[in-house]
Amino acid sequence: EYLIEDESLTEGQSEQILSIYQAANRLSRLNQGLLLLAKIENRQFTGLEAISIDAVIREQVQLLAELTELKGLQLQLELANGPKVTASRPLFETLVKNLLENAIRYSRPGDMISISYTPGRLLFRNPGLQRLEDPERLFQRFQKQGHEQSSLGLGLAIVKEICGAYGWAAVYSFREGQHEFEVRFSPLEP
Repeated sequence: EYLIEDESLTEGQSEQILSIYQAANRLSRLNQGLLLLAKIENRQFTGLEAISIDAVIREQVQLLAELTELKGLQLQLELANGPKVTASRPLFETLVKNLLENAIRYSRPGDMISISYTPGRLLFRNPGLQRLEDPERLFQRFQKQGHEQSSLGLGLAIVKEICGAYGWAAVYSFREGQHEFEVRFSPLEP
């Protein structure tokens, strides 16, 4: 960061340092994601508590508001007040954040992202032109759809691991021109 701000560097040197800085940030994010996956797999998260689903969603929407505004996205929330889920709060926040970031990343400017909660089911929807290729691999590590450079391909793998840790299910479907990422908190009919 110090070198990036050095005004005595040539344009070429500044570009090289910026490239190194971006690569280091990407590696740091990758390391953090892999460490989180390992902690989830090894069940190293404790501190279960009753978490208000709508409150966490509203917090994450607020935290990511700048991203949605920059892209000109609209959010539609259909959340019942009060439903709770028992989990580690940091993990549940990560689950919601990853699903919301995924919807933001893969939406086009002006799109509408819908987040709804009905008993036992949390659903994130965003428009798409077609069903994703190879949807059964979506929740695997390092899987990305399209050419999104900012994605590490770990977000949905983390979502699946969190769901697995609590006996929930993470499901993808494509209906009526909408990508749907769903978390099923209890056994439901498909």
